[in-house]
This record gives sequence, C-alpha cells and structure tokens, in this order.
Amino acid sequence: MPQPWAELCSPFGAQLFHTNQILARISGFSEEVEGFKARYGKDYQTINNEFKKANENFKKFDDLMAWQFAQEGKEYWQGRLKELNNAPHHSDLISFPHHRHLENTEVTASTERNLPEIFLVIREGLNNS
Repeated sequence: MPQPWAELCSPFGAQLFHTNQILARISGFSEEVEGFKARYGKDYQTINNEFKKANENFKKFDDLMAWQFAQEGKEYWQGRLKELNNAPHHSDLISFPHHRHLENTEVTASTERNLPEIFLVIREGLNNS
C-alpha cells in the first residue's frame, strides 16, 4: 500500500536540498581542477597530451589521475544539476508545483505548502506504520 509520506516535494523542499548537495560537489571538484590548472599553468587535456610524449613521471601521472577524476566528477555533477533543473515538475497536477512521490512511483497532488506541514504528514505516516 502506498504511503503518502514516502517523499514529499515542494519548490523549496527536496529540489532545493538536492540542488545544494550537487552544487557542493561541483564546487569541490572545481576547486581541485583549478588547483591543478594553477599548479601546471595549463588545462588537463594539454598536460595529458604532453605527458604522453614525455618520459615517465610518477608524480605527474598521479596528479593526472586525480585531475581526470576531478574533471569527470565536475562534469558528471554539472550534468545531474542540468537534469534536475530541467526535470518535469508535474504541471498537470491541480496542486502544481506541489506534489508527492509515493512508494510505487506514483505522483499525486499535495496540499502541504511548507516544511512544517510536510513534517506533520511524515510524522503521521511514521506513527501509523
């Protein structure tokens, strides 16, 4: 049986939380990428191409692996942020943009408009389970 408190969304609720989490990750990866750019004075691709033509340098190889991870992480989370910002917000619901995601992936209208109201619904659901 679906539980209405499984996940509640509002414009300032879950999306804001997820956006902040993603922005924090992008920021962390961006700082790391910029640190490598500052250390080497060039972008990742240029340094990587130079490395392939040069003699082995284990310190630079380690840096390149970390730099690549940071660059890919930054790009990954930028993509997730774009998806989140472009996600459908269920404009067909009468309560748009407020809605609930039930356990069975069903999306329904929500009358709750602020976090205290949402927390009450969650508390009721937990007390009834």
